[in-house]
Amino acid sequence: MIDLQTAAPPAATTSTTGRVRAVLPGVLCGLLMLAVALRHATRPRLSWDEVTSAEVSQRTVGEIWTLIHHVDAVFGAYYWFLHFWTAIFGDGELSLRLPSILAMAGAVGLAAELGRRLFSPLIGLVSGLILVIIPNTSRYAAEAGRTRSSASSRSSPCWS
Repeated sequence: MIDLQTAAPPAATTSTTGRVRAVLPGVLCGLLMLAVALRHATRPRLSWDEVTSAEVSQRTVGEIWTLIHHVDAVFGAYYWFLHFWTAIFGDGELSLRLPSILAMAGAVGLAAELGRRLFSPLIGLVSGLILVIIPNTSRYAAEAGRTRSSASSRSSPCWS
């Protein structure tokens, strides 16, 4: 805001240290979630949901278009994304699981940032750490699946 008395913008009151401390809860929790999820990302067996995602990603764009008209319309964007992702990065276990891992790490970081903005840095940090230590969060983060990628997109509108 501009100070109406002096018609000059206010002086910068936040230092670099203050900015770092402000984003620390989100970044720390997001990186911790990334590390926890990557720990289990290379286990050798795919779940039934991962097998479905892997199989659909190998189809052509036209075949995916036909599929979403008859079966999985709500997952069309994910299937197309995974189709192009696997074309670039391959279809190994880690490659299939990495989009979900990145999405969940982003969602945890955004949740911690939301806690920081609404309440305090401590609340943001604690909320992010709680998400990291919940077993289902880390389990599903390390699986290639349609619903995990949506977690980050659902929490991103909170970031502005």
